[in-house]
Amino acid sequence: GLNSPFVKSSNEIGVLANSFNQMIVSLKKSRGELQQWGEELERKVEERTADLEQRGQELADTNVRLEEASQHKSQFLANMSHELRTPLNSIIGYTKLMLDGLEGDINEEQKQDLQTVYNNSKHLLELINGLLDLSRIEAGKTVLSYGTFPISDLLSEVIPGMEQLAREKGLALTYSVTPDIDNLYADKAKTKQVLINILGNAVKFTNEGSVKLDVAETNSDFIFSVTDTGIGIKEEELEAIFDSFQQVGPAQIAGYEGDHSLLHSNRLFR
Repeated sequence: GLNSPFVKSSNEIGVLANSFNQMIVSLKKSRGELQQWGEELERKVEERTADLEQRGQELADTNVRLEEASQHKSQFLANMSHELRTPLNSIIGYTKLMLDGLEGDINEEQKQDLQTVYNNSKHLLELINGLLDLSRIEAGKTVLSYGTFPISDLLSEVIPGMEQLAREKGLALTYSVTPDIDNLYADKAKTKQVLINILGNAVKFTNEGSVKLDVAETNSDFIFSVTDTGIGIKEEELEAIFDSFQQVGPAQIAGYEGDHSLLHSNRLFR
């Protein structure tokens, strides 16, 4: 074994024994180095394991803080939305009364100014409602209510308002429905909201031409497709359009404004 006494001799066997003795020394040294390397490796593994455990705990703590921050943000948005909607609805209501002549006669210039106030107030209310919807969804307070309803009822509540928006920009808005589609099984209110969001977005980013809605059925799934002649979106940016408060292509759409949380809320309804 490695602990046996060295062989001593002055003859040829002694030379062989000397070589053997040197091999023993070398093996002892190698075994010592191997043991040292093993201990060093074990120490590094323990350090790495401890480091990973620490990082894992830090990540867990960070996730908890992010979740708390997200909840606080959602609650803040909900509170602010409610606080802003009350005075804004008053502005809209009284402006409409004056536009309808119920508060006395107004001249044409006053009417144009009031119409501007009314339109901008309605637009601001839409943005606030979008934030409120987003905060409710992210807080898990939105429950989908499924039911069966005629596709014609849904479109009659969506298309007229979208046609008006399109006409104001000189655009043509058309729609088509596959003949065999009669009823849908979905959350009607949420489906209506998603369609209004997407069609409104298409009208907003189209300066000339048209916007079209197609409704078809494929493998028992109802497909709503919106196409337009607007500025378009790069393929690599398509996924980002559904991110919260994300607007893609800033160089392209610098002249457009809107609530970028609407498309994000559409994705959360899935």
